[in-house]
Amino acid sequence: GTELRKAAKNAATAEERANLYRESIAKYNLSVALRPNDSKAFYGRGVAERKLGLLTQDTALLNSAIISFDRALELDPEGVGGTAGAVWNNRGNALVALNRHVEAV
Repeated sequence: GTELRKAAKNAATAEERANLYRESIAKYNLSVALRPNDSKAFYGRGVAERKLGLLTQDTALLNSAIISFDRALELDPEGVGGTAGAVWNNRGNALVALNRHVEAV
C-alpha cells in the first residue's frame, strides 16, 4: 500500500523533472542557435544536460554537457560572467559520473 504509493509518486516526480530538463535543453538549443557566442546559454544547456543525464543515466547527455561547458569556457575563459567555479564544478561532476576521475581533477 504505502510503499507502492510512495514509489509511484517518486517515479512521477522523476519523470516530471526529466520533462522539465528536456524542455530546458530545447530552449537552450534555440538560444544557442540564435546567439552562438552566448557563454551563459551553453552553460545553462550543460547544466540541464548534466542533470537529465544523471537522472536517466544517459552517458551521451553527460558527454554533451561536458562539450557545452567546454564551449562556455572557450567563449568566456573568465567563467561565464565570473562564475568559473560553477562551470568547472559542473564539468567535473559530469566527468565523475562518467568515471573519468582523472580528467575531473
